[in-house]
Amino acid sequence: MNDATDDKQPDLGIGPGSLARILSVSLDILERNLRDHAAANDGTVPLHALRAIRQSVDPHTNPEMRQLVFNGWRDLQEAMHREQTESQRKHPLERLIIQRFDYLLAPHGHSPVQGRTLSRRVIPAFIGALQQMIGPDLYEEYEKRCQDIVDATRNRMGERFSWPVVYSDSGAHVLVTDILVYIARYFDDMERRRHWMEEYFETAMPPGQTDEERQWEFGDTEFYLMIDALYQDLQRAAYDLSYAARLKKRYGETNLGHVESLIRNIATDKNATFRADVSEPLA
Repeated sequence: MNDATDDKQPDLGIGPGSLARILSVSLDILERNLRDHAAANDGTVPLHALRAIRQSVDPHTNPEMRQLVFNGWRDLQEAMHREQTESQRKHPLERLIIQRFDYLLAPHGHSPVQGRTLSRRVIPAFIGALQQMIGPDLYEEYEKRCQDIVDATRNRMGERFSWPVVYSDSGAHVLVTDILVYIARYFDDMERRRHWMEEYFETAMPPGQTDEERQWEFGDTEFYLMIDALYQDLQRAAYDLSYAARLKKRYGETNLGHVESLIRNIATDKNATFRADVSEPLA
């Protein structure tokens, strides 16, 4: 049908638009066949004609409909690809820094194991905590720097683009290190920051969808797993003098002092926490 109102239909996008197009064409074919049968039978549609009319919109028997379905599926695949790409482009900084503890996250479709792996529900909570420590202006600056790295990689690699290439980029490594060095100042009181993050995560994590997820908690062990993973690379400055010199040149003694304090405090706080747990009398 080519009514004037067709021009005023809203743009549904590639995916929904493809489904709407299939439905619209099906209805057009039904309407046309019903009209033809009615015109040939004094305005009525015989019951025996309904099967033929139904088959007229069946992609198994109608080549026109079959092609429409194939085209719709192609459009849906394209829509999914675009959505995935857009999502990655919108949140590249999150992907970059979460990659530091990605190996701790429970695999997709699997439940986290308390004390061993992290629920994927920690991701939005971690990003929220990170934004609070960094502040909106500086976080926006980091996001722009990250997006520039991603865009440069896409332009250089084209269809061969992959996130592991971004992760291994020297500029990306420096960017994440900049962030970790900056927020290290908030961990001078490790015990206080640990309690804050545990309380914040418990309220900021989305609800679990399974019993295992609902039972999983972000506690002391989970905090240490995450913080150890985040600062694992910076810890090598303790024995890699060349790396330590580069860090000192870029960040200065004061900022690097916060990192060194954080690394010492991780071990001290961890020992104190677990020693206290062991020393508690049994009920």
